[in-house]
Amino acid sequence: LRRGRKANQAVQLTCLDKQQLVIFPELGQIFTSMDSRADEFALLCKMPIATNQLLIHTPVGYELTELLEQVKQKPEFCVDLEGFVWAVTLLTAQGRVQQGADLSQKIALIAWPNMTRLEQFPHIMRIAALWTHRPGSVFEIAHALAIPQRYVISFYTAANNLNLFELDQTKLKAQTTTKEPPKENRGLFARLLKRLLGGSAK
Repeated sequence: LRRGRKANQAVQLTCLDKQQLVIFPELGQIFTSMDSRADEFALLCKMPIATNQLLIHTPVGYELTELLEQVKQKPEFCVDLEGFVWAVTLLTAQGRVQQGADLSQKIALIAWPNMTRLEQFPHIMRIAALWTHRPGSVFEIAHALAIPQRYVISFYTAANNLNLFELDQTKLKAQTTTKEPPKENRGLFARLLKRLLGGSAK
């Protein structure tokens, strides 16, 4: 995915028993015959994959044209890129923290994930709402919402793989000092946000 985004071009992956998928970063789609909701797919995500079991290829010319034609002819094999990466991350991580992750670092959500396309888990909306409203670490968000840390860690791991967090502490400091608290007269969205954060339901 990083390779495809950097070059803004399709990337084809072949792994293990010849399972294949093609990432189209510019289309926001993944073309694959694998069912991300099937038990076999979950098992694949949990299996360690050695370097020699994974082939990464950049299709060009006629090969790319042929793949794009397949996408047009078989739209049922196309899945949303964001939703696919989200699901793969959750299945692969299994609640574990990624190597090098700093859970005590203050971060903020700069964009909401598309909740209609993502695998849901408890408290996902409340976590997104609070992290959008104010910067905080994984521990601070879990404490503020009074929920188990594992749900916040799962959200953090998946959203971080989609580059949805602001990590620049200078920008976060400016955001913290200049952002005003929501006011009652800001309409329906303000009331909804307050309700998600556990405030008054009025």
